[in-house]
Amino acid sequence: MQRAEAKDKRGLLASGEATTESGGEQHQRRPRRKHQGEEPAGEQRRQCDGTCGRRGAEGQLEVAELQRHVEQRAAEEQQCKVSRGLAVRVADDELVRDGDDDQGGDRPADGDDAAFADFGRKDPRLRGNEEHEGVVRHQHEQGKNDGKARALADERPTTAFTVPSHWQRLFALDALPPSPYRLVAHAGSACPPELKRRLHAWAGASSVWEFYGSTEGQFAACSGPQWESRPGTLGLPRQGRRLFIDEGVIWCETPDYSRFEYWQDPEKTAAAWRPTVDGGSAFTVGDLGRLDEDGYLFLDGRREDLIITGGMNVYPAHVEAVLSAVDGVAEIAVFGVDDDLWGQRVCAAVVGSASDEAINAAGTAHLAGYQRPKVIYRLTELPRNAMGKIQRLELPRHLAIDPD
Repeated sequence: MQRAEAKDKRGLLASGEATTESGGEQHQRRPRRKHQGEEPAGEQRRQCDGTCGRRGAEGQLEVAELQRHVEQRAAEEQQCKVSRGLAVRVADDELVRDGDDDQGGDRPADGDDAAFADFGRKDPRLRGNEEHEGVVRHQHEQGKNDGKARALADERPTTAFTVPSHWQRLFALDALPPSPYRLVAHAGSACPPELKRRLHAWAGASSVWEFYGSTEGQFAACSGPQWESRPGTLGLPRQGRRLFIDEGVIWCETPDYSRFEYWQDPEKTAAAWRPTVDGGSAFTVGDLGRLDEDGYLFLDGRREDLIITGGMNVYPAHVEAVLSAVDGVAEIAVFGVDDDLWGQRVCAAVVGSASDEAINAAGTAHLAGYQRPKVIYRLTELPRNAMGKIQRLELPRHLAIDPD
């Protein structure tokens, strides 16, 4: 992204745009040190207000809403058992809290957020999702189940921003306590319907939100009750945005202050944006989807994940939603492999105890012939990146599949 966009971060934060797709990190800029020849900080602030602050009444409402949220969170933190400088961290071998640390160094004083963040990065055991203060930090590696359950029961975190794989791991615990959460937000990858329903049953549908977006910008948000009334939906457009579909591709019209550029890549930037009929501008990240008659968004998949077999489009997200409901399927990823006859053939990587016969039977009952996996591979876990997203395009290499 260009530095010009970085200067707009104040505006993006006010509108909720500072949250990434994976949903876990809020990017807050620290005050820069003044270099020789720079204008005073006040001049910088006025310049930013001049370029980023033209939001109108709608944008002012967003700012006011954010301010109310911050004030509410501050009041909640005063009552929370877990102080601002303390995070409960579940490691592979033990539950680490307070000053009990033998690898990451001395724990900073409570309230020193910058030092605490650096402390977490230095600890080799903390290679998972970085959660909000007071929220259990779940690692992607399997930790001790009793430590995770005890952390939920003892520390009672109230807010979590996660990816679906966190809940798959938590629901695998033998003794999961009642939910302590007032807000559970998840994003980053598709959530299997059965997993979503279990999360609603455990935490309460009214406490669960799903977000759909990317680093470039936010598209839609969906409450638990909205999802229950329209299973599979990603909700309605975020405030100040308009969604539309063109040849199956999702486009999002945004306010001017949300415009972005790719770093030193004008061609990619130009391809991401298009003018709209009302004089605005919309962007896309290439995802495929559809809108129902009430404007609710449904995601068909990412263009890079699309499988074309025999001239027919197969959306992995759709196939996964059907097959993940099979008893014994813990996780599933559908992907394409090059095929001389069909162009690509549909394959599936499965984690869990479900038999091939059960998976094939579900495919026969609910999927067209070209959508059904032709080969099923077994894994103990799916390959994921640091944000917990399945590396679907890496599966053929991971499985050492020979296209021939």
